Amino acid sequence: RSAPSATSSRAQSLAKAPSMVQRTASVVQLLGLKKGMKAKGKAGKKFLVYTDEKGRNGGKRFWFSVSNQERAEEWVEEISNAAKQEKKRLDPAQQNFFSRIQVKGRNLYNSAACQLFFAFVIFLNFVANVGEAQIRWTATAEQEKAFATVDKVFTSLFAVELAWNMSVHSARAFWSE
Repeated sequence: RSAPSATSSRAQSLAKAPSMVQRTASVVQLLGLKKGMKAKGKAGKKFLVYTDEKGRNGGKRFWFSVSNQERAEEWVEEISNAAKQEKKRLDPAQQNFFSRIQVKGRNLYNSAACQLFFAFVIFLNFVANVGEAQIRWTATAEQEKAFATVDKVFTSLFAVELAWNMSVHSARAFWSE
């Protein structure tokens, strides 16, 4: 295989955690085969990338297999460069006003409280639809008007949630989930 490109998707996804990659010496451990172990095919090397415990990947470890030391160093360099670019992109000093608002909005939108709120709204909408279905054929004009109003409120809340989601996430992130 050829050397990883600067836009390697694996390197970019690993770089999403701020401060995840230090320098080669502190990030990579090259491991040979243990004594007595047999490898199928070519004997390769493995290296381990540690992520920052406070970063997006929460201290996860990622193992990579490579054919030789030079290949491992190429990967570490690419991952280091991608991590630096991501760290710079997330640096508030490097962002304009809209980007800072977008990051704050994304953090709020992705918070557990916000997600639980919208999950509860979905549940309430379900309960309202069940109630409407139960009395649909015997409903008075006032009840129909009340259910129509409730439906408009839920539709408005869902439209706001959708617009918020689209505005704080990139198009790629929004459409991939």
